[in-house]
Amino acid sequence: IRNKTIFIYNNDSISITAYDMNFNPVKHPFCDIFNSIENFRCLDQLTLHPSLPLAILVEMDREERADYKIYLVNWQHPDPEKRIIELLRQEISPFSEWAKIRSLYVSDFQFSPNGAWLVFRDESEEVIQRAPNPTFIAMPVDGDYSVPLGKPKVLGRVMRESARPTSTAWITKPLSFVVSDGMALYKWKLEGLKREFGE
Repeated sequence: IRNKTIFIYNNDSISITAYDMNFNPVKHPFCDIFNSIENFRCLDQLTLHPSLPLAILVEMDREERADYKIYLVNWQHPDPEKRIIELLRQEISPFSEWAKIRSLYVSDFQFSPNGAWLVFRDESEEVIQRAPNPTFIAMPVDGDYSVPLGKPKVLGRVMRESARPTSTAWITKPLSFVVSDGMALYKWKLEGLKREFGE
């Protein structure tokens, strides 16, 4: 649900429809863009920005839960060709110290409550190298840029041996991201973190 619009994904037809709070069908440009994507396989995750016309789509193979692709959708971009761009691919994780890893495994995309950051977990090293525990990544968000996502920043890794993060939360004062692995809490402060964007 975003701004009193309910988005419903149908995995049989690979389509998204929008409704108002009384479940009356409504038109929405995000639905038009998503439903126009050719050969989209299966939606694994959808994350909508709280205020900007942005969404993150995670696509995967329908049968194997593999070959993930991540897209950024900007349904108000002035250039129709740039309203959906492939953000990350499974073939390589640009955020990992293991730069040659041939599999990207990222998940749990979340925009901060103020919309200034996008945070997700990168488990590429864990999946391929058997390295313990996921790394959490933050990307700054600014709608004034043509590509509104900036340079990724490594927040940190869950360090307790064999820890599996079970839940996450946001703190707003100061803006921080919190992860629980069931026994320990990890908090990374984003307020004051340098925000860098490309040209």
